[in-house]
Amino acid sequence: MKKLLVALLIIVSFYGCEKNYVDVSPSIIGKWSWVSTCGGFAFQCIYADSTPQKIKLIITADSIYKFYQNDTLIVNFKFHTYELTGYRPDNSVQTYLMKWDSIGEAMLFLNHDQLTIGDGSLDGYSWQYKRIK
Repeated sequence: MKKLLVALLIIVSFYGCEKNYVDVSPSIIGKWSWVSTCGGFAFQCIYADSTPQKIKLIITADSIYKFYQNDTLIVNFKFHTYELTGYRPDNSVQTYLMKWDSIGEAMLFLNHDQLTIGDGSLDGYSWQYKRIK
């Protein structure tokens, strides 16, 4: 029940934020390596070191989102980003809404070299990535 309330709070606060279209933030451009996926009604986590799958995300300066699984391109979409202001009062984490032209949207939380992508739905899945240097 507690997890459901947290998910609802995130969704409600998300829709209360001001959304400003921005070009792709230079801070999210780059290559990202998958660390974990957590969520669902049972709130379970899968970690990269517990599976043979290697997942990589590439975000380009020309607004292309590329998702690779075991070096095979699985997803290749154009996207737009919107900076969410008022989401975090201390601005310690950069927060964006990413809208894919063909499939929907997700929230991005960037904290230094850690990128979290949240699906924004009630089951509350999130994917954590670390920057590939």
